Amino acid sequence: MPERRKRVAIGGVGYAGLSAAQMLLDTGFKGEILVFEDRRRPGGRALSAKTLVPDKIVDFGPEFFGRNHRRVLALAARYGIEMRQMEDYEGPFSPLLVGCGLSAETCLALDHEMAKAAEVLVEMAETICLDKPWEGEQAAAFDRLSLQDWLQGQRMSEQAKNAFRVQVVANHGVALDRLSLLAFLLIIKAHGTAEYLPDTEVYRMAGGAQALALKMAEALGGHINFDEGIQRIENQADHVLLTTSRGLTVSADYLILTTPPSTWEQMEWAPNRPAEYSIQMGQNVKVFLVLEGHQEFRCGLSPYSVQQDGLLQLLWDSTEGQEHLGNQMVITCFSGGPQAEALCELGSAELRDCVLRELSDCVPALKDRLKAVHIKAWPKNPRTRCGYSAPAPGQMLVNYRALNEGWGRVRFASEACARQIAFVNGSVTSGQNTALDVLEAMGESTSGFERHYS
Repeated sequence: MPERRKRVAIGGVGYAGLSAAQMLLDTGFKGEILVFEDRRRPGGRALSAKTLVPDKIVDFGPEFFGRNHRRVLALAARYGIEMRQMEDYEGPFSPLLVGCGLSAETCLALDHEMAKAAEVLVEMAETICLDKPWEGEQAAAFDRLSLQDWLQGQRMSEQAKNAFRVQVVANHGVALDRLSLLAFLLIIKAHGTAEYLPDTEVYRMAGGAQALALKMAEALGGHINFDEGIQRIENQADHVLLTTSRGLTVSADYLILTTPPSTWEQMEWAPNRPAEYSIQMGQNVKVFLVLEGHQEFRCGLSPYSVQQDGLLQLLWDSTEGQEHLGNQMVITCFSGGPQAEALCELGSAELRDCVLRELSDCVPALKDRLKAVHIKAWPKNPRTRCGYSAPAPGQMLVNYRALNEGWGRVRFASEACARQIAFVNGSVTSGQNTALDVLEAMGESTSGFERHYS
């Protein structure tokens, strides 16, 4: 009797799912690879569009990449995708710039304070175990603390603390008292402590952040089943049984699930998924301002804290480098946490009023130049229900570890399980590493392939 052909199923074709499938093929896996995707497109939260300004690309989801995003850079080179360096960018702790009601002298003083705080965090991150961050001498202590606990103990002015808070809440989508200090330190460590500040966000992908996903999906060809998500997961001792949205029943040796944890409640699980197999997800939105003309707004091209108390937190020019295409530009306002949740509830007229109220001092002739305001509210999208992962205090040692170790025949891969939490490079490495884990669990060779965490 012939030996049964091995089969691996993958749920989702964001960057984690695409990378997992590609790794299975690269290792020479002879079994069957079945990939299921609820949408009609690849990329997950990576979505690049030309609909806001004709012929100009604007990223609705992730947008920035770093020199320390090595796995993404390797894939981009493999598929012929150009990485375009941005101008005048200052990194993840960008400075407060003149134009938001603060003097140049005040901005410089606040920048200095935040830079000192960042240096302290980088030094603390050196102690984190990159392979198993839930282990290590200080892991438990760091995970019990929130980033807010740490910030309260710093010798900084209240204005500098608030500026720091605004930027982190915008990027990670939760209030600082809900973000694990260990999770934040892990992000720094995984980016390389010496590289984190200068190298983390310096590129955009030519063609948008979805461009690489489109190339990878094309290479995977018939392995992907679009318009067919996974609705039921039956985790058995020697296989996993799946039911898709089209009513197909599939038995596989392993499932690699890459969809956001915030969507898992929409699936049926048998037996019921244990509580530790979940993790807090941040809430993030992008608000897009379509402006006539290319006049630089007074705050430069870097994300920065627009104001201490507004709903629109970070600001940048998403069409920088595309000025030769037409006479319009798009400014992106990025917000997280309670501010993002509030923006999701605004009607179109209220959103426009908010933009004019908060940004008129920063954007020259805003009222006259503003042609349209759009919002991409990822928390409202039923296929995401979130921005990015943001582990709460106590979750790194329990939930994050559980997701990395897997549950029976179900293994998890996404930026929520990655060392570079909330970054595309984290999704890629998580997908690749999980594919190697599954191959080894099935007794398949992974010779010549090694795990990476950065």
